[in-house]
Amino acid sequence: MHLAEAVQEIVQLGNGGSTSFGDADAPLGIQNLWMTALLEIEGLAVETTLLFPFALSYLLWLAAHHESAFVAGPASTQWLLVAAGPVTAIPLLLFAAGARRIPFATLGVLQYAAPTLQLLLGVWIYHEPFAAAKLIGYVAIWIALIIFTGEGLWSALRSRQ
Repeated sequence: MHLAEAVQEIVQLGNGGSTSFGDADAPLGIQNLWMTALLEIEGLAVETTLLFPFALSYLLWLAAHHESAFVAGPASTQWLLVAAGPVTAIPLLLFAAGARRIPFATLGVLQYAAPTLQLLLGVWIYHEPFAAAKLIGYVAIWIALIIFTGEGLWSALRSRQ
């Protein structure tokens, strides 16, 4: 299937029509789920294809200079390195699938949750230094997020009335 045909299928699917993807008799919800998974896997395939030559070159260079942890390492290290691919890719695919199901504004606010939790973990549990200037910047960002979220909620409440 060519890119133009794929785009046409996506537009048709988004408009509630049926597509040639999968089973023609399948309910639209199943087709949407199948299409979402297809797009995520294709995106991962494109990224992997683009980065593969560079990664392979680097790994060959490391092996040639006897610095490769994979070639020279014990079997436990080799298994950990092999498992690193799926352990990284599967959560990314699941995140991409979940991100398509929520509004972008919600996704944007949620994107601040992980760094904030990492900051709190670093400062409170691991006692890492956190300068006052950085705290001021972080507080300013969260004040802006609270204003943004509050305005969104206020708009939603006003539109209901």
